[in-house]
Amino acid sequence: MYRILLFLLLLAAGLGQSAPACADELPPRPSPFRFVTDQAQLLSPADAKTLESGLRRYADKTGNQLVVVTVPTLGGRDVADYGRALGQAWGVGQRDKNNGIVVLLGAQEHKVTIQAGSGLRTQITPSLRPV
Repeated sequence: MYRILLFLLLLAAGLGQSAPACADELPPRPSPFRFVTDQAQLLSPADAKTLESGLRRYADKTGNQLVVVTVPTLGGRDVADYGRALGQAWGVGQRDKNNGIVVLLGAQEHKVTIQAGSGLRTQITPSLRPV
C-alpha cells in the first residue's frame, strides 16, 4: 500500500500540465464502480489499468476500498473538504466499517489529499497524509 501512496504523491508532484475545466459539483460515482477515476487525464491508460487492478486486489484482500480520483479543477473548494465530500457521496468503503480511503488530485490547483474513513484513521495517520 505504501508503494501506491508513494506513486500517487510522485504523480501529484508532477501535475504541471492539466486541462482546464469547471468542476463546481462533485463528479458522479462511476457505474460500474471503479477504483480509478481520471477525469483530469493525468494517467496513461496503461497506468490507470495497472492502478485499478492493484487497488481491486487490495480491496479483495483487505476489505478496504482505496479510490483515486483526479479532477481538472477543484472549483474553488478546499481539497480536503472536496475529498471528504466525494468519499461520502460515493459511499467509499463499507458502511459498517468506515474503511474507505479517497486520494484526490486537483490538477489545476496542484493539490492532493488523502481522506481516510474513521475505521482506518489508526492506519492512515496525519503523518502519512500530505499537508
